Amino acid sequence: MYRHHKSRLPGCFLYLRPHRMLRYLSVMFKMLSGTLPWENDSSDDEALLLFSLNNNNKQKRKWVHEVNMERKKFGEFHHLLKQLRKDELKFKEYFRMSMKQFDQLLSIIKKNIEKKELNLRESIPAEERLAVCLRFLATGNSFRSLAFNYRMGRSTISNIVEEVCEALWKILQPIVMPDPNEEIWRASEKVFKEKWNFPHCVAAIDGKHVRIKAPAHKGSEFFNYKKYHSVVLLALVDGNKKFICVDVGQYGRANDASVYSNSTIGKRLSSLCMGIPPDEDLGGRNLPYVIVGDEAFPLKKYLMRPYPRSARRLREDERIFNYRLSRSRNTVENTFGILANTWRVYHSPLECRIELADKIILATVVLHNYTRQLTTQTNLANVEEQTNETNVFIPMRIGTSSNSSREALNVRNLFKEYFISNEGRVEWQQGIYNNK
Repeated sequence: MYRHHKSRLPGCFLYLRPHRMLRYLSVMFKMLSGTLPWENDSSDDEALLLFSLNNNNKQKRKWVHEVNMERKKFGEFHHLLKQLRKDELKFKEYFRMSMKQFDQLLSIIKKNIEKKELNLRESIPAEERLAVCLRFLATGNSFRSLAFNYRMGRSTISNIVEEVCEALWKILQPIVMPDPNEEIWRASEKVFKEKWNFPHCVAAIDGKHVRIKAPAHKGSEFFNYKKYHSVVLLALVDGNKKFICVDVGQYGRANDASVYSNSTIGKRLSSLCMGIPPDEDLGGRNLPYVIVGDEAFPLKKYLMRPYPRSARRLREDERIFNYRLSRSRNTVENTFGILANTWRVYHSPLECRIELADKIILATVVLHNYTRQLTTQTNLANVEEQTNETNVFIPMRIGTSSNSSREALNVRNLFKEYFISNEGRVEWQQGIYNNK
């Protein structure tokens, strides 16, 4: 008879067969009575039994592997960070942020990621935990590769990434991506008007498929039209290429029209509860403040899409409208490009649980806003901004034209008329049209 549950009793006592258990008790009784096993002629088997029990007792799992015991001596954080702090550019290439930003970020989230010291082993300090997470996001290296670099266990790396990403979203989101209000919308509209020549535009919208490893037991829920598994990142972006709000985690399989309608962004926009300013006069026309998107999105009073190019040959004024809208919408395309080429974890499928993948995406979003908000852009960032991210993110599919409301069609026509009016035209738009 076997007993399979664990016990605090010593050795392998509870896992012996009954006859061997009696033999073991006999040996123990002799030892307690003062008779040693080797003093008896028949004690060979008994001595071997005691030896085997004692030997099995010693085969315990190691708490920390020998390789990881030398973390402070050979680990990447301990021998490389001091050298990186002597060179600002190298530090930024490694962590994708300046030393000042790193130290400030550490002070903001330190209490949320540090661990209490234990008697059994020394805990990993908050600075090293943040460094591990940022390095993972900056490179996309596997947890196993980072485990060797930093002399930690693979599960330790995974836990650190998850806990730090969760803390980054929790702490940074209210600071760098607060819930939008009228003040935020008006500040964004000012940039779109002055920099991108589209007044009354408060944001650009787009969605991208983020590649993930095929989740277990999920069937084809995450299998998208490009024949790989993904989750969708839907985002509103301001004129300065920062995220205003995002929706993460919808199935890659979902129809792109349903991605928008089922998202938190789509529902809040349709219920008019996002604090967008009310309609105001623009060149003698009463026009709403709008968001611009491509053909994947529906035409709404508050959401402008281009005139369809497949149905017929576009007139001059319609092509000018499409061009003006395209210039503004490029802000969201550039934002995704900067995101993917700064945080290169997006350059390969996210090989982790779906829940962790969502946390990774949200962490990179707030880190994007954090680095753009607290520093002027260096030459490195400018290079990233110009990098094409087509091979990294797959866009949402072009939607079929749905029946738009008469009000939405009228709003688009009023913007079109404004763009060709004396007040709304720009001097170079006619040349752009003639070159097409």
